[in-house]
Amino acid sequence: MTRIRYEFARPVLLVLALATPTIAAEPEKVAGANYPLAQKFSREFVARNVHESTVTPQWIGKTDQFWYQTRTSEGTTYWRVDPAKKTREALFDAGKLAAALSESTKKPLDAATVSLSRVSVAEDGKKLKFVFDEYQYEYDIAAGTLTKGAKAPRTGFQPTPETLARMTEEQRRQFEEIRDRDQRREDQQDQQQQQQQQQQQGNQTPPPATTPTGYKAVSPDKKKYVYAYKHNLYLADEGAEDKAVQLSKDGEEEYTFGPQRGMFGRGRLAGAAATAAATSPPPTEDRKTRPNVTWAADSKAFFVSRADSRGVQELYLVDSIASPRPKLEQYKYPMPGEEKVRKQELFYCDVAKKALTPVKPKWKDERYTGVVWGKAAGELRFIRRDRLQRNMAVCTIDVTTGAEKCLFVESFEAAFLDSQPVRYVEETDELIWWSERSGWGHFYLYGRDGTLKNAITSGSWRASRIVEVDGKNKQLYFVGNAREPGENIYYTHLYRVRFDGTGLTVLDPSVEYVNETNPSRVRGGLNHQSYLSPSKKFVVTSASAVDHAPVALVYDEAGTPVMPLERSDLGQLRATGWQMPETFVVKAADGVTDLYGNLWKPFDFDPKKSYPIIANVYPGPQTEGVVHRFSAHSQTMQLAQLGFIVIQVGHRGGSPERSKAYHSFGYFNLRDYGLVDKKAAIEQLAARHSYIDLTRVGIYGHSGGGFMSAAAVLEPPYNEFFKAAVASAGNHDNNIYNDNWSERYHGLKEVAATDEKKDVAATNSATGASGTTRTGRGGGRRPPPEEEAIEAEIEALLTGFDPDDKESVEEVEKKLTELKKQLAELKKDTGKKDETKTDAKQTDDKKTNAEAAKKETTGTGKQDAKKDNAKADDNKKTGTETTKKETAETGKHDAKKDDAKADDKKIEGKEPSPSPGT
Repeated sequence: MTRIRYEFARPVLLVLALATPTIAAEPEKVAGANYPLAQKFSREFVARNVHESTVTPQWIGKTDQFWYQTRTSEGTTYWRVDPAKKTREALFDAGKLAAALSESTKKPLDAATVSLSRVSVAEDGKKLKFVFDEYQYEYDIAAGTLTKGAKAPRTGFQPTPETLARMTEEQRRQFEEIRDRDQRREDQQDQQQQQQQQQQQGNQTPPPATTPTGYKAVSPDKKKYVYAYKHNLYLADEGAEDKAVQLSKDGEEEYTFGPQRGMFGRGRLAGAAATAAATSPPPTEDRKTRPNVTWAADSKAFFVSRADSRGVQELYLVDSIASPRPKLEQYKYPMPGEEKVRKQELFYCDVAKKALTPVKPKWKDERYTGVVWGKAAGELRFIRRDRLQRNMAVCTIDVTTGAEKCLFVESFEAAFLDSQPVRYVEETDELIWWSERSGWGHFYLYGRDGTLKNAITSGSWRASRIVEVDGKNKQLYFVGNAREPGENIYYTHLYRVRFDGTGLTVLDPSVEYVNETNPSRVRGGLNHQSYLSPSKKFVVTSASAVDHAPVALVYDEAGTPVMPLERSDLGQLRATGWQMPETFVVKAADGVTDLYGNLWKPFDFDPKKSYPIIANVYPGPQTEGVVHRFSAHSQTMQLAQLGFIVIQVGHRGGSPERSKAYHSFGYFNLRDYGLVDKKAAIEQLAARHSYIDLTRVGIYGHSGGGFMSAAAVLEPPYNEFFKAAVASAGNHDNNIYNDNWSERYHGLKEVAATDEKKDVAATNSATGASGTTRTGRGGGRRPPPEEEAIEAEIEALLTGFDPDDKESVEEVEKKLTELKKQLAELKKDTGKKDETKTDAKQTDDKKTNAEAAKKETTGTGKQDAKKDNAKADDNKKTGTETTKKETAETGKHDAKKDDAKADDKKIEGKEPSPSPGT
């Protein structure tokens, strides 16, 4: 029997042993900063060990051939590519050029390290122009001959020779590359803008070049011109300026057709400093200047705008390094919700009538963009938008008759209106308009008369920017994102589509060449920067992702890869211990919206240890501070080497590159809208990865990120989650930020004006508050301690509950009802007590007065009685005069109230709107 029990007992004991849970050891917490590792992976160290190969094609003339430069461990190389022939060859013989340049400059130079700037190739592709050692050179590629030119003019930022001498070779190379890239980008942008203006405004006249008579805005027929003088506008016949017609007479310093002074970023001296500056050259208004005039092609009319900054208040700065002592500077700086802001007026002039006519505004403080001359004679087209930035209309006006017509209107109730310039298609007599009316940004085709024909693009993705319009073939080339399945929603591509919405084609799919001949699709996709060739038959792209090094290749017009160009080699960098960052996707606090992020680990990472986590943040709404392109070095990467997990992650309300609902999540509430998603994202990451220590969460950011970081450790409930923050240059109260940014992204509300609100506005003005109603007791009566205690308990309930927890919400509502009832009863009892005290005091006062009067009557003589009678008469007269004065004052006060009630609207801000911006 015992044996049987023994045999059955063994498996039972074994099961019990297996069922007993093993207590896991707490992971070791990483403590102490690893400064040597962070110092090792500095920007300079990383740059020495990797060369990121991106390509910016420079088209040769109007052909599809292009050249580009790239830097590898073998030095800088200039390549010439013919995509039609699928060839790539050296643009010039680098050895011969270095030798010729060395001989010319009498300096020893090496072909691999010689650095050229402002490089350009002639349209025929035969000559190379560049700047070296501050001089211009021209190199005949075929003949191999070098010609030295004049000293190169300085453009943009130029370091002094001393600064250049202090630079390392790597720093100098980086500076020159950045300068040259920026210069090429500016040249390209200027060229594109000129082409776009020519396409949109085929019959516009550009401003004349600056000359001794550059103050003249000359008509296309060269017979007339317009100029500004002492803030007013004048029209003159060429050669007869003494007979010029003065078109305006109400100009003044802050209401002018000439250049404005004292605007943001262009301060003027104040006080004694202003007096000291009196010896400076004559101010602008005392000389003739060129107004912002655009003539019609037939020279029969022009339009012009006028700035109005009258009444805009000043902001003051101290120039602390001025010599010989700090000086005060001031400039106009309107703040959100203020009545006086910078305004714009639009005028047109029928030259035959010699009269200036204002465009009548439709909305308060409206602004005008996209002002162009139409195709018909005398037709002026423009876009007007309101102060709220929630309404805009595309309009036309006949300047000969004054007849105005609204073609179509865009509006939102709880979001600001983003917009792009109208693109007019002369070949088809149509226009292309961009709108987020469907919830996503898309292009729409309209007739020139404003009739909607069709949506060119549509769907739950974003068409963001026009690259080219082919009016002849009725095709649109544009950049878009969020369309390709399986890719990060922020990755951009170049697309082509017909005007009728058919034939949508991605021209740069996410592929890379594993060898010279075989392209393969990149899992997860890549973020593209693509360039369309002049014939539109080829596309050159540089593509990368945070976790994928850059590649560059050429596609044909069908989006088929043609040839590889560059591929970044990370081998040398990886050998140093460098590692690729990671990307992730989590859900927002709503449990539905996808948020995309990046994660950096220390390169000595141990998955068995526990690391504090730091979020690098920026709230937006114009950008959410998350990168989506590759960079071998970053601040976040280097910070992680100290021993942190560092992340960037998006949040609702942060980026305009997604749906309108996503972007406008924080509208009317630019306060802590981004923190709820940051917290939710970190909690999800900690649930996935045991190496994240959720008890040690940090946050940091600059400007708007500084505001967000400070709020994270000061505002409940986030201050219980985030344990440390670094907030630099935070704009912590957008009520004192610039009006345009705050009003655009936080939003204004237009409400009926009331006496109470005007009193509040007056109080805010006196205390420096702007655009918001601030609460506080000030010098008022403090409530009884019992009431204060209940109010504090109500506030604690409202700030401490979880809005996503249904039971918590119900419990809070129940407690709130009870507390409010108690508070009401307390106030009622307090009111009764106050009434009782008042009645008792009034009774006591009556008794005291009666006794005093009786005593005075019986204890005084006839003389005193006469004095009393005289005093009573005086009091009576004084009382009558006082009554008359009070009646008059009351009448005046009532009149002011009536005038105030007559104001129909007043723009005011909502609750403080602190958030990003600078």
